[in-house]
Formats: sequence, structure tokens, C-alpha cells
Amino acid sequence: MTNSLDHAAKWPSPIMNQADAADRFEELAKALKAAGLSDLSDVAFDTAATIDLADPELQKSWGGGFNGQEGRRALFLAVVEATKPTAILETGTFRGTTTEWMAERFSGPILTCEVQERYYLQSRKKLSRFPNVSVFLSDSRAFLREQLRTFERDKPVFIYLDAHWYDDLPLAEELEIIFDNLEKAVVMIDDYEVPFDPGYSYDYYGPDKALTLNLLKGAAKRDGKIFFPTLPAERETGARRGCCVVTSPGIADKLKISELQPVTLQDWRVTELKGELESTRVETARLYQELSRKASVLATAETAGLVEFELETGEYQVLSALSEQENAGEPSPLDADRLQMQTQFVRTALKNEIQRRKVLQEELLTMKAYMGIE
Repeated sequence: MTNSLDHAAKWPSPIMNQADAADRFEELAKALKAAGLSDLSDVAFDTAATIDLADPELQKSWGGGFNGQEGRRALFLAVVEATKPTAILETGTFRGTTTEWMAERFSGPILTCEVQERYYLQSRKKLSRFPNVSVFLSDSRAFLREQLRTFERDKPVFIYLDAHWYDDLPLAEELEIIFDNLEKAVVMIDDYEVPFDPGYSYDYYGPDKALTLNLLKGAAKRDGKIFFPTLPAERETGARRGCCVVTSPGIADKLKISELQPVTLQDWRVTELKGELESTRVETARLYQELSRKASVLATAETAGLVEFELETGEYQVLSALSEQENAGEPSPLDADRLQMQTQFVRTALKNEIQRRKVLQEELLTMKAYMGIE
């Protein structure tokens, strides 16, 4: 006879809340899909989406449309009013919160895509009350290629890009597709670094995986115009995520609005250089302080007869005759030896930091000369 405790142990752990239940069904759906049971997988995905939709907390994710940011919402309305787009495209529907907010204020066509089946099904159910909204299960790049070819090239289109996540940062490709197909594109990018305002957070997943300057170089080469919000982060509400607006040259003049400020890549690079120089100044000061402290300890050790300085090698040597000395309150020979190694490391780091600072200063001077800045 099977022990009831053994039998119970085989069951999954208790479900903690609605979100946990939806997660379990999504895991099941993925397993069923991997096993080739697509019909059952569809049922499990649909169940997960239905549970999501019934959870009011999940439906308020990120504080509502545009991350709960009143400033961003006002910016969106101002941009739409200024450019009068014929349609809105969105990548990264997620739970459809921002899509819903836009649909309540824009009567034209809204096309949005989501790559995760659970969120696609949930947002499709949520947005079904809007006849002008179409939800697609698709990768953002494929979605843009497929849909943009159906639009007239010379008509304004607003595009909201929010499909970036960890290892998949499709932004550079998305912008290339957009500018290949539209002459009057107005692109708002969520989670972007605002170069003049560190109060706005942005997506950073490691070196070369951040929503910063480098991802806009392709758009700049096509004469794309770059804008950032004028509203300081300290006056923003909600999640205070940064954003960037990039346009085709053919419609940039329409965005002479108070909510946006134009920025060139040169402006941005100067700002970056100033920030990096300040970082090197702080780090250099810290290294000088650490080096001074370690040099002081070494001088004390030398005075105490624990180490001596060799002029020929320029290094401190631990005196073997005192290798077993253990005077209370004084560094042991082993400590002095380790301290010498640490001091050398700090000296090397300081030298590198000073050299880096010199390079940055030279680049900043070059950029200022190029731009005619004093």
C-alpha cells in the first residue's frame, strides 16, 4: 500500500496566488508544446491568459499605461496632436496596458505585437472591446516588416517600441526596418537613457546591452532626428522610465513642441564624456587616498623593523630574521608582504585611471572644437 505522505510529496507545491497559478499553466503549456501536443498547449496557454485577466493587480502592471507616468502620457498626446499619425504600431504588447490607454484616446488603427503566447492571448482578450485594435503573435522585426509594407510611405505613422528584453535587443534592427519603409516615421522608445537626466531609469543588461547612444547611430546616419523629454525626472510620476523620440527627417519639424528637446549625437557624446570624466576624478581621488593610507602603513612597518626598502628593485622586502615576530598591534611580516602587493596594485590602477582620464579629456576637447563649444 502506498504511503499517503509519499503520494502527497509527488504533488506540486501549493499555489500561492493567481499569478503563481498562471505561471504554472504557462509552464505546462510550454512542456506540452515541446512534446508536440499543440492542441493541449493552446488550452493551457489560454487558461494562463484567462487567470491573468482576472487578476486586477496584474492588469495594473507598471502602474498603468506608459508605466503610470503622467509626463509620458502628456508627451504622447502632444506628439500625436503635432504629427497626426494615420496609425499607431506597438511592439511588446505585454499585458496591453499601454495599448488600452492609447486606444481610449486614439480612434485610428492600432496594431500591436507580442511574442509570448500567454501575454498575446491575455492582451487580445483585454483589447477585444476596441474595434480599431489588432493584436498579433509575432516577433517585433517580422511584425514591422509585414505591416509597414501596407502603409503609404509618405503618410505619418507613430510607432511605440517596447519589445526589448535582456538578450534580445532588436531596437537597431527595428529602426532600420522602420526607416526603410516610412518617410514620416515618429518613433517613441520606452526604457531609454535620457543623457541629461540620470533621474530617469533605463534598460541596462550589461556592456553593449543597454538602451544608450550606440543603438541610435544607424538612425542618425539616415538623418533621423533625436528628441528627449524636457520634463525633469523629479517631476515625473510612476516608474520614471526614460524615453527617446526618433523621427524621419521629413516630419521632424512637426515636433517643435515644449515637451521635447532635440539632441544630436555630438551633444550626447559630450554629456557622456563629462560624466565619465567626473567618474575618473572620483576614482582617482579614491585611489590616491587608498595609496596614501597603504604607504603610511608601510612606513610604520619599516620603522618597526618589519620591512626594508630595496633601492635597486624599488620593492619592500620582508626581513627573514623577523619572520616569526608577533608584536601586538604591529603588522606581521606576512601582512607587510601582502600590503606591498596591494600597494603595487593600487599604484597600477591609479596609473591606468590617470591615463584614461587623459584620453577622455583629449576626446572631450576634440568634440568641443568640432562643435565650436568653448
